[in-house]
Amino acid sequence: MKQLTLTETATDYPSISQGTGLANLGREDSATITRAIGEFFTPVPIEYRGFAPELLSGAQEIILSNGLHAHRWPGKGQTVLLVHGWGGNSAQLAGFVKPLLSQGKQVIAVDMWAHGLSPGVESNCVKFAEGIAATEREFGHIDQAVGHSLGAASILVAANSGVKLDKAVLISPPSILLVMEKFLGMKKIDRRLLEAFIQMGERYVGRSRRQADALMVSPFVQIPFLLIHDERDRRCPISVSQELSAAAENRPLITTHGLGHNRIIDAPEVIEQAVAYLS
Repeated sequence: MKQLTLTETATDYPSISQGTGLANLGREDSATITRAIGEFFTPVPIEYRGFAPELLSGAQEIILSNGLHAHRWPGKGQTVLLVHGWGGNSAQLAGFVKPLLSQGKQVIAVDMWAHGLSPGVESNCVKFAEGIAATEREFGHIDQAVGHSLGAASILVAANSGVKLDKAVLISPPSILLVMEKFLGMKKIDRRLLEAFIQMGERYVGRSRRQADALMVSPFVQIPFLLIHDERDRRCPISVSQELSAAAENRPLITTHGLGHNRIIDAPEVIEQAVAYLS
């Protein structure tokens, strides 16, 4: 088993400069930002390969009342929700199912909007959080949750919006503001338009950044959670988890080495640590 390091220190959270707001945009810049928003909130899903037959044999396939697709493995113990990341699907977290079932837990895995087997073309962190709330309404109290990437961030947004979890495991959570900043850079869009991009994003999702960004909602989230993040994650910097961890004593951070952003959820040592935390 690889050695995992418990990290207790945090780095500075990169600031987001104000730049030009929506009210001051010219027609060309407005068109640029509008196109960027449409692309930003449209996932390009990976191929859906589904759960292995031996897992499906014990699962119930369910369509929630809001149209989301879910798999449920019944158990008499606590209910654990698995929340995938952006562009992913619930089957990516298949490695967590058997270990959680072995503890007698009930496991639910949901494909969020425009992901996996669920309908839709566009999605965002708020829609993910609403999907978590819809799952709670459908199945009753969710005791625990495991989230990866945007799924991890959406657990915090959902908890801040009234979903009452007992504890959670957040793997490689992003700050949506940092993701938006990086997206503009990738598209070679002038950084002075970042504030307008964020403001248009707020209008699009119907929530302010303080209600939709993991770092901004975290001061209002009281549940304990374990953070797991790779030190060289190129998609979501570990600084986000470091700041989340430093903000409260009940948020330990485990740092992995060489697992990156996606392979981390398949690593046996990560699954073992996550399941142990939830036991």
